[in-house]
Amino acid sequence: MSHRAEVQYYSHDFRAAVATCRDILQGDPHHLTCLPVYLCTLHELEQKNELFYREYFLLGSALFRSIPARPVLCCAVLAALCCSTL
Repeated sequence: MSHRAEVQYYSHDFRAAVATCRDILQGDPHHLTCLPVYLCTLHELEQKNELFYREYFLLGSALFRSIPARPVLCCAVLAALCCSTL
């Protein structure tokens, strides 16, 4: 299903991609294939509040607690995740 969101993103159907990603992330909030598509789609739609909330949620989650407590490093890991997938 995350591949569908990716196809929608590349087809510039951002609203459908956001809806697909939200469905996926309700079941698994740390879905590593879907998160980069979701964050990039939120950026394209200029949904800054949701984008900030999702990044804040990720930085406080157990996924990033395993990384040393350096906020810049956490943001770099998130950016690398986004750039490597798309």
